[in-house]
Amino acid sequence: MEKRAVTAVVLGASGRGKLYGDYALEHPEDLKIVGIAELVDLRRTMYGDKYGVPVENRVATWQQMLDRPKFADAVIIATPDHLHYEPCMRALDLGYDILLEKPIAQTFDECRRLVAHARDKKKIVCLTHVLRYSPYFLKLKEMIDTKRIGDLVSIQHFEPVDHIHMSHSYVRGSWHDSVKSTPLVLAKSSHDLDILYWMIGKPCRRIAAFGGLKHFKSENAPKGSTERCTDGCAAEATCPFSALKIYYRDRTWLYVFDLPEEEPERGEAILRYLRTTDYGRCVYRCSTISRIIT
Repeated sequence: MEKRAVTAVVLGASGRGKLYGDYALEHPEDLKIVGIAELVDLRRTMYGDKYGVPVENRVATWQQMLDRPKFADAVIIATPDHLHYEPCMRALDLGYDILLEKPIAQTFDECRRLVAHARDKKKIVCLTHVLRYSPYFLKLKEMIDTKRIGDLVSIQHFEPVDHIHMSHSYVRGSWHDSVKSTPLVLAKSSHDLDILYWMIGKPCRRIAAFGGLKHFKSENAPKGSTERCTDGCAAEATCPFSALKIYYRDRTWLYVFDLPEEEPERGEAILRYLRTTDYGRCVYRCSTISRIIT
């Protein structure tokens, strides 16, 4: 039988959604994006044009997309964390196989209901725990399974979230509010929990999580700091969290921005983001909300 590319609808055209579009361009024999749901008009248009999505299959919300009869093989759910459970359940009802960004859902009960529904519908829900496919962890898994390094007695695993990643994703970014999104330990460390389970090959009996908001508070702001890094902050030049340095001068961590390719328009667009969004705010003055999983 001749191989046919999988057709997929993508919900969410931000960083992760774009990764699947890029894969479809690089491997058209494997994947074809045929629909996009994205609230931001500019992002939806740019995504649709770049990846060749038919105009009639470009909509604003996941509800609009999943109100239609099934017209693709799969749904790729790359929406914010709090919009994983409902679209996944609806896509299962329509008969789609699903690639679901982690975490599965925000509560244990939702996770259990989703797994049961997928089994009932006899459909695939593949969770994007990608560490299992990285060369480093593949080799480590092989060494453990073959006992090349001896019997497994204990594991100490460290999740290296550096200071810029922390400020970008969990202070300024989508996961700054763990009530609306998910706590850092779930948003980030769901990868770690999966890789540990996979390497050990046994179910976990107990998990303990603790933490709190300690450093990124207004009382820890350096002298002369301002609401935004673009407001003439006296500490900006030496601050390790400077938004001007991270995004404008170094041009890093820009995947969440929709930017023109050419200068000076690109630089001007970055500055607009820093003046109007949380990505330009002082990390000590962001509305960060932290909680532990319940």
